[in-house]
Amino acid sequence: MNTENILVLFSTQSPDLKALYHGIALVERIKARLFVLLIHNCDAIGLRKPPSLENACMDIVRQARQEKMPVFFYSGEGGVQSELMKIIKKEHIDLILIDADDQNMEDAVKKIKADMPVKVIKVKEKSAL
Repeated sequence: MNTENILVLFSTQSPDLKALYHGIALVERIKARLFVLLIHNCDAIGLRKPPSLENACMDIVRQARQEKMPVFFYSGEGGVQSELMKIIKKEHIDLILIDADDQNMEDAVKKIKADMPVKVIKVKEKSAL
C-alpha cells in the first residue's frame, strides 16, 4: 500500500470513533501520517453537543503522539465540504477513513470525490491498537 497521508473524518454528530482506531492501526502498520479532522456541527438551536466524542478523540490523539506516531489534529467550524477540500489540498491526503454508519460524512465525501481523487474506506468495526 503506497498510502502516506491518511485522513480520518468525523463530526461531533458521528456515531463513534471506529475510523480513528482503524487509522491509528494503519499508521502503525504502514508508517503513514494520520490527520484527524473533527467538524463541529451545531444542533437545531445552535448549541454544540456535549464534547464527549471530542474528548475521547483528543485522548486517543495524545496517546498516539506520546508513542511518537505522526498524528495531527484539525478542528473545523465551517462546512464539511470546504473543510475537507482544504485539508486534502494542504496535507496531500491519499486516503480518507470514515465510519460506515456516518451518513453525513459519507455524503460530504461523495460530493467532493469528483474534484479530489482520493481513496475512501468506510470502517465497519474497530481495529485493534
